[in-house]
Amino acid sequence: MTDSLTRHHASIRPGKTLRTLGVFEEYFWLLQQRVPRTTVVAAEVEGRTTVEQWAAALATVQARHTVLSSRIRQRPGYRPCFELMPDAPLALQVVPSESGIRLFELVSAELATRFGSDDALLRASILYGRNRTTLVLGAHHAALDGSSLILLIRDLMRALAGEALGSPRAMAPSHDELLGLSTSEQSAPFGPPPGSSHDETDSHTRDDRRSLSAPLLAASDEQPLLQQIWLEPSVTSLMTRRAREEQASVHAALCAAAMLAGRALSRSWRDHTIRCASSLDTRALLGASEHLGIFPTQRSAELEPSTTLSFWDLARAVKQSLAIRRTAVEAAGGFSTPVLEMIAAGADPDRLVMGNRQRAPTLRIDNYGRLAIPTRYGEGRLRIKWVTPAAVHGAPQTQHISVATVDGLLCMTNVSAEPVPSLLGSAKRLLLAQLG
Repeated sequence: MTDSLTRHHASIRPGKTLRTLGVFEEYFWLLQQRVPRTTVVAAEVEGRTTVEQWAAALATVQARHTVLSSRIRQRPGYRPCFELMPDAPLALQVVPSESGIRLFELVSAELATRFGSDDALLRASILYGRNRTTLVLGAHHAALDGSSLILLIRDLMRALAGEALGSPRAMAPSHDELLGLSTSEQSAPFGPPPGSSHDETDSHTRDDRRSLSAPLLAASDEQPLLQQIWLEPSVTSLMTRRAREEQASVHAALCAAAMLAGRALSRSWRDHTIRCASSLDTRALLGASEHLGIFPTQRSAELEPSTTLSFWDLARAVKQSLAIRRTAVEAAGGFSTPVLEMIAAGADPDRLVMGNRQRAPTLRIDNYGRLAIPTRYGEGRLRIKWVTPAAVHGAPQTQHISVATVDGLLCMTNVSAEPVPSLLGSAKRLLLAQLG
């Protein structure tokens, strides 16, 4: 694997800097120093396989994508960068299906586990059975988003089926590079780097950091809890048709259902403005459909306590609020600028965590839609039955729902340290009531 990388990229050598982190990458890298920011995608694969085949497929995919052989490092006075570590193969955790360990336990453990400074940027586990295996990928969110993991699942399936993946791919440019944003490689220090034993900051900054740090670090031990529902293909098809008739969208209908269900279940949601945020993937706008990395922009819809709307009126309002602007600079540049300013000013991780929680939405729904990857490989010998993304962002009380659809089977997974009980079940009942 090392020979393959160095042969195709003669200028790349162990320890070589691949590139500086983009502003979003650095933002999530800083957050991850205080709270876990792990993106997880699980997929069930039907078909006979062996553990050795899975390990070989993982090695093949690592050799294909340079980012999987990198670590994030920071030199004093400079912003963090991706550094090549080609002699560090990715580990595969194997859990026998008869072990009694449930998928939710694996996913929850991934979400709650931070990445160390010397850790690989991807963790892989399989809940292995001879004819049915569940793959769990957990990624450092500074390096890979959920869409990246879905692309990696496709490549793993191709490798598992014996297909050639082609020559290795160099590190993809960052989000801000594609936008043409100007950044510096030098950092604006907020204080000593993580692990430093001396403090060169002024007394005011030291006091601020002490007052913020203790509760935030304690909160990082909170275990994310998961809820999940499924919509069968017949229901998904009916919902798609009905949403079109109502001049809404499936995503807007899902948002409306969750907002109204939460309002009925939670007094806090009834008494305060419900803000529902959605991350929108800008890869298509940036011509980066096959790039691994993070390419976000975010839009929000709100429901005031005094507002009374029918289900479909709310869905139409959500669709209008979340409509993405049509140029890459408008869609992503405006979202990048505030983060760029924080990074340029030398953001303290504790301050970033506090700010992240203060700005956190009530609800976040990230919808990957109908997955644009094949579901059958090896002439139908292997099949992806379902895919489940999961992530946690914002404050402990934020409800973070991830949605993905495979062959019409729609899966919704909610992750929160303080979940609203029965939120997804109530949202499903609301949805079904609109289809009768």
